[in-house]
Amino acid sequence: MARLVLSQFSTNMNSQGYASNRPIQANNGHLYYFFVQAAAGGTNASDIVMAKSINGGINWTLTTINTGLNTAVAVWYDRDSGLSSDYIHLACIDTTSDDVLYYNVNTASSDAVLGPATVLAGSTAVVAVGSLSIVRARGGNVYVAYMIDNPAVEYGFARMLSADVGAPVTFTARDDVYSVIGADPADNIILMPSWAADANDIMAFFWDSSADTIFRLVYDDSATPGTQWASTSIATGQIDTTTTPKQWGATVDLTNSQNLLCAWGNLPDQTTGMTLSVWKVTESAIAETANKVFAGSVDDQGACSICIVGTTWYVFYGGSVLGDEVAMNQVSINCKSTTDGGATAWGSEVNLMPTNLLIAVAAIVAPQRLTFTDEVPGLLWVSSVSSTVSATHFGIEQPEVSASAAVARMIGC
Repeated sequence: MARLVLSQFSTNMNSQGYASNRPIQANNGHLYYFFVQAAAGGTNASDIVMAKSINGGINWTLTTINTGLNTAVAVWYDRDSGLSSDYIHLACIDTTSDDVLYYNVNTASSDAVLGPATVLAGSTAVVAVGSLSIVRARGGNVYVAYMIDNPAVEYGFARMLSADVGAPVTFTARDDVYSVIGADPADNIILMPSWAADANDIMAFFWDSSADTIFRLVYDDSATPGTQWASTSIATGQIDTTTTPKQWGATVDLTNSQNLLCAWGNLPDQTTGMTLSVWKVTESAIAETANKVFAGSVDDQGACSICIVGTTWYVFYGGSVLGDEVAMNQVSINCKSTTDGGATAWGSEVNLMPTNLLIAVAAIVAPQRLTFTDEVPGLLWVSSVSSTVSATHFGIEQPEVSASAAVARMIGC
């Protein structure tokens, strides 16, 4: 079975603000998912918990990584940067200390946990929106982008050198990524590896909410301070809401040394139609696929993510092309796939699960336990008996795992 590289996505699952998060299948086949445990009374500020399954998601064990009042957690896995090591890196916002903290978990060494190391020694951490993302470069450096306050008071970008991963130390501030476009708590960011000659360069996908534009930001690790970021527009007209996570997802295409980005545009316009597009992105080129997943949808659809299984790309989204579902009512989760990189039309819609989710623009809310009946290669589902589930990712629905009930399935590929 090939190891899956699942989509990074912006989420507010049990978070205040939006973090890039996803499930991880480690090289040993084990599944990991990190989340903010809902506190008593349902408030979204509590412990950072690691859920792990060694049997394809049939059973899960829970381990607390950080005990406190955390509001968000972001993750990255080494092998998704082409490295041969097996650390999972996570950044979290801890409002007990008002800091951004870093931990790592060595999945090749009995899940040994190292940290915390300080990314930001903050003064306040009151997040209603804002963002958090982490990545490890192909050269080994670890980077974190953070905005932990609303209004935008404390935000920035920091680096820890590769040599320190085995014994994490305090991060060093680098040129602020948010100031390249403008620091707005409604913006979202996803950090990704870059494919430049300098393996410690990285890139970021940046959704500028006020300009309705998605940018590619390229970071040059060896550049002098003040010149470390360069921006290029990926897409304009990316109309969205300012109070929900952006409806996009990204994944790494290691085989072709590029990143893939999917995103809805012109939301929630169901008169002129919404678009769901995919781009291939490197530090030197941006190319939209010849065919969109949707060129003008007028149905109740939204949210998306992307993953690669072999040479097949899957894009997941909420709502059907049949037009028989209603936002804020029950909608299904579906996907389309391509085996030629979108050069020809995407395949027919495949329904992955029945209409048991509620969708409101970018937030998915499930008031009951999720059930799944269809099997699609490369899809990881996690479900819970949580009374409230919020997500913007399809490929996983797992905002909250309780000790009493957590069920998942890994569909092989």
